[in-house]
Amino acid sequence: MTNMSNISSMLEQSRAIDYYLLIRSPPIVAYFYLWGYLIIFILGFTGNIASLLTFIRPTLRRVSTGTLFIVLAISDTLFLFASIFDFIDFGLQVPLYGRINYDILCSYRVFVISMTQICSAWILVIISIDRWIRTRFPHKSARLCTPKKALIAVVIVIFVDAIIHSPMLTPFFGMLLPGVAIIACGPNVKQKLYLNFYYYTWTIIQIFINCLIPGLLMLLVLLDMFINIRVRKRALSQQIQFQNQTINRNRFFQKELFLLMLSSIIIFLTTTLPIATFRIIFPKQVLTMKVEEYGSVMSISAGLTCFWSFNYAINFYIHCLTSKLFRKEFIELIKFISKGNHNAVLPITHTRITQFTPKRQK
Repeated sequence: MTNMSNISSMLEQSRAIDYYLLIRSPPIVAYFYLWGYLIIFILGFTGNIASLLTFIRPTLRRVSTGTLFIVLAISDTLFLFASIFDFIDFGLQVPLYGRINYDILCSYRVFVISMTQICSAWILVIISIDRWIRTRFPHKSARLCTPKKALIAVVIVIFVDAIIHSPMLTPFFGMLLPGVAIIACGPNVKQKLYLNFYYYTWTIIQIFINCLIPGLLMLLVLLDMFINIRVRKRALSQQIQFQNQTINRNRFFQKELFLLMLSSIIIFLTTTLPIATFRIIFPKQVLTMKVEEYGSVMSISAGLTCFWSFNYAINFYIHCLTSKLFRKEFIELIKFISKGNHNAVLPITHTRITQFTPKRQK
């Protein structure tokens, strides 16, 4: 509690003086937030909109996996919108403090960013479970893996997500040191109990629920799927000859959806594990480090945060690289848009949905 009292005193005193003289963001922090986020926004908004338009095509949106990827694209886009304030505040270095209510900005900015982090992570978990059910229980998948049930699972995740982050919308949370990266927003220093909980407990809990636990679940599901797929390949090779064409088309469709899921999981783990490791270590050090040490910590945090934000910006490009089905659907979308016939019905590619109805799923 002594360390917590020290940081509380420092934060309270810093508001009575020019806190920019107390803790300054190194120039490299501004570069990360300026150029890093500029690239992320260009890639992210373009890619997420393209993903959204591709997944709402009939071929993909009629399966639960496609519906979940639609929600994932929306969640990633909301994350990017909330990050615009970081870009303005820390990248462009346009001071928002004094122009708008910084307490409210902090509350809603951190609330949306934190919610979309967990939402995107657990949507990937749901996608993994959806693919796992189709692999492990193919005869039950038509009943269990429907767009309606997928949306119900998403609503439950969002509801729980909103509840656990609700303290951020209360007076417990708000402005700390406006304009200073990584500590511009945080728990109210007057709420000593919540301040202690936030830095010592909540940060660790958040890392587990938005990275480590989802990542572990996805890896376990993937491992079981790989084992099951190898076993089923031997069984499928013994199917009757006249069924081969239907089986191959079905396998192609399911394989492509599996690749979409796998590429998203790889990007998630690659971009989130470094920042997760840092955030596990950082809360224990922030309360004891010297003021002059904040610069290096901010630089590391800004670099990892920038790298981590690519998780919400590059799924579209990875999908294009890894999935023939996704590329085909996107090309059909481009052809449709280029013709300008907006009153026409979106064409369905040759991978027909009717080939994957319950009667055909063996």
